[in-house]
Amino acid sequence: YREGYLLVRFANEGTNASADAARAAIVAAAGGGTIEKMYTIVPGLGLVNLPDGTDTMAAQTAFDSTTGVVYAEQDYLWRVQAIPNDSDFGELWAMHNTGQTGGTVDADIDAPQAWDRTTGSNDVIVAVIDTGVDYAHPDLAANMWTNDAELNGDPNVDDDNNGYIDDIYGYDFLNNDGDPMDDNSHGTHCSGTIGGVGDNGQGVAGVCWTVKIMALKFLAASGSGSTSDAISCVQYATQMNATLTSNSWGGGGYSLALRDVIEASGSSGQLFIAAAGNNSFDNDIWPHYPSSYDLDNVISVMSTDDSDVRSSFSNWGLTSVDLAAPGSSIYSTIPGGLYDYKSGTSMACPHVAGAAALVWSVDAALTYAEVRDALLGSVDTLGNLTGLCVTEGRLNVYSALLAVNVTDQMPPSPDPMAWEVQPTAVGLETIYMEAVVAEDAPGVDVQYSFVCVNDPNFDSGWQDEPVYYRGGYAEGTTYQFRVKARDEEENETAYSSDPNTTTASGTDTLPPVPNPAQWKAAPRKIGGSGTNVIVAMEAFAALDEISGGVEYRFEETSGNPGGGFTSVWQDSPVYMASGLSDTAPGYTYSFQVQVRDANDNPTAWSTPLANVNLFPPPQVREVPFPYATIQAAINAASNGDTVIVHPGTYSGTGNVDIDFLGLAITVQSEDPDEVSIVNNTIIDGQSSNRAFDFHSGEGADSIVAGFTITNGRIKNGGGAGSIPGGDGDPGAPSFGGAISCTAGSSPTIRQCIITNCVADGSGGDGGHGDPTVDPKIPGGKGGDANEARGGGIYCDPTSSPLIEYCSITNCSVIANGGNGGDAESPLPDTPTADSVAGDGGDAGADTFGGGIYFGAG
Repeated sequence: YREGYLLVRFANEGTNASADAARAAIVAAAGGGTIEKMYTIVPGLGLVNLPDGTDTMAAQTAFDSTTGVVYAEQDYLWRVQAIPNDSDFGELWAMHNTGQTGGTVDADIDAPQAWDRTTGSNDVIVAVIDTGVDYAHPDLAANMWTNDAELNGDPNVDDDNNGYIDDIYGYDFLNNDGDPMDDNSHGTHCSGTIGGVGDNGQGVAGVCWTVKIMALKFLAASGSGSTSDAISCVQYATQMNATLTSNSWGGGGYSLALRDVIEASGSSGQLFIAAAGNNSFDNDIWPHYPSSYDLDNVISVMSTDDSDVRSSFSNWGLTSVDLAAPGSSIYSTIPGGLYDYKSGTSMACPHVAGAAALVWSVDAALTYAEVRDALLGSVDTLGNLTGLCVTEGRLNVYSALLAVNVTDQMPPSPDPMAWEVQPTAVGLETIYMEAVVAEDAPGVDVQYSFVCVNDPNFDSGWQDEPVYYRGGYAEGTTYQFRVKARDEEENETAYSSDPNTTTASGTDTLPPVPNPAQWKAAPRKIGGSGTNVIVAMEAFAALDEISGGVEYRFEETSGNPGGGFTSVWQDSPVYMASGLSDTAPGYTYSFQVQVRDANDNPTAWSTPLANVNLFPPPQVREVPFPYATIQAAINAASNGDTVIVHPGTYSGTGNVDIDFLGLAITVQSEDPDEVSIVNNTIIDGQSSNRAFDFHSGEGADSIVAGFTITNGRIKNGGGAGSIPGGDGDPGAPSFGGAISCTAGSSPTIRQCIITNCVADGSGGDGGHGDPTVDPKIPGGKGGDANEARGGGIYCDPTSSPLIEYCSITNCSVIANGGNGGDAESPLPDTPTADSVAGDGGDAGADTFGGGIYFGAG
């Protein structure tokens, strides 16, 4: 909670000067302080600023026992509920899961089917109560709510008299100003899921393509904020007529004041969608607020992954959590016009908020209870969620729309219709044309109508195929065409443009179609390696007036190894090139194709497919899902890949003695620049293992970043004793308690915290006498101890790692002494006078570099 503040509900709910004076007297009687603000959403509720040095808990007790106080409570602190882990629509598995991330096909919210009914409305306002929103983000700007009175008013003036100055996009209650810009990324990420602008050719699409997002900030860059500021956000959202609020935060205590405010927002018709929390707890036993408030306008949301399984971090509750929604590895907007993945119930919550907004967009008269019932009554029931939430199901926004009887009112897309290949004459009497393949909801059939503007005898009528190819046209004549599409509900697109084409006259001088030639399948590696890679490619099958008779040739123009060639003309549109190289990322190739007909009329060369890189593309591999351990992710990686390790404590096999295997990869926490992430992404050696062992010549492009490495320990075995009468072997040296770099390995180690790690040089074992002979043979000399180097990081003379912005504390080196030689007798425990012990081994050996050791060289 916030020290020095109390939320107090006074029995006196008046709003005049005498009421203010009466409440001030009550504060004085309770021990003093000032009433910093009175809230209007709950009459009588105020924030009291206590005198400096006042014990907040004692003050709460004093206020609770003062006449005229209904209740007093601490100003609890809350935190974001994320695990910070259109051109990119394929990344949005939660909207439309085709198995693209390795999950279960259709483990999604059926967004495309819903979008065939509606894509949203500007009349629906979603208040995102969070860390703020990047209101200038290109995928959010068009969907930001604006207060027009302030937008068109005077700076530094409360133009609409709502009590807030310059609140154009919302308000920042943390800093008490009108600029709710996001300085964390959490609120912007949630907003992109709710209302990323759809069908704009870039980035992502939110559940609502069209909506208004009100930015209300109360969480700081660190992700934390106070109850009093959260109350101000809910009050503002209610005052400014937001339809619902999205609340991806929690973790404070039970606040009666916050509960009263949320209940009051429900009385105004507002839904409060809340994240269920990321503690992997049962909320029925350990409530999580605000999601656990038993109010009918609160919807509590848990998280599922791309296989419809509860996300490992997600809370649950058969009676306290309402439904699940996708929340693992969600791709969305972040500040600066960028995009990133995040995981958490914070990411599940905005899917439900967006779905509620989409339902409201078709009928603004729906009550919050009707919208809530539509969402909860239409889930996809899943066996994996049995006993985990009230509905035992995952959100399905399409089914929610059907629950409020929304019919298909949307035409296919694109609308207007567009051309894939414009009408093109390919001879004396033949014309070819092709529309783009229209998209509608999955499973919905689409038809096409090609219309000849200047001669209806050449209209196609409605047909299933997007291609119209026929003869019978007059020679040397110009024809003009347009095309439209419709779905099963006969929702029609507008017509396309209406280009014209002219048939040849006398002699065919026209090339095949398409012209220029087009690719059907881009060049791709299908076999070979090194400098003998085989690459296959395929041109679009060309058509001409004469059936058959077209030929193809392919050209590579880069001049890189194996390139710089033009093939001979061939009948097949498929071509395989060999002798190319994948030995380095810098080798890229550029291919183009050309087609000719039987009359030797060539098309133009296709658009070159440049920068074809046969080197494997980089991948992002995440731990602990889908890879259970850091080593498992590295084992699957290739050069250039990134392994992202989500917050948690990692120990045991696969998470210690981690081997980069010589790969040029990055292994990092979610955000090495964020101290809270580094502090909570922990590799624990449990006093028996180091964290990383570099020994395969890794270079600066092998990167470790953003971890806390603790309790690392390297202790090699002591030397063995010898019989009879021989000296004990020396102990083994121990180098690098947390990280070891040997054999020319020079990785980059940055932004890591290395603490409580030890390099422990072993002592030699004692020499032994021979117990089988008499007189007794003295035990040999005990083995010598050996040295320890680099309690934190060890670098041998051949290794020069780059170590940046790391903290190394409380690390040490230890060298144990050698053991003494033992004396032996024929019978156990019965030494004789001539049973003589050997000499002790050397004392502790040298130690070097408690924090870091660099070998000479």
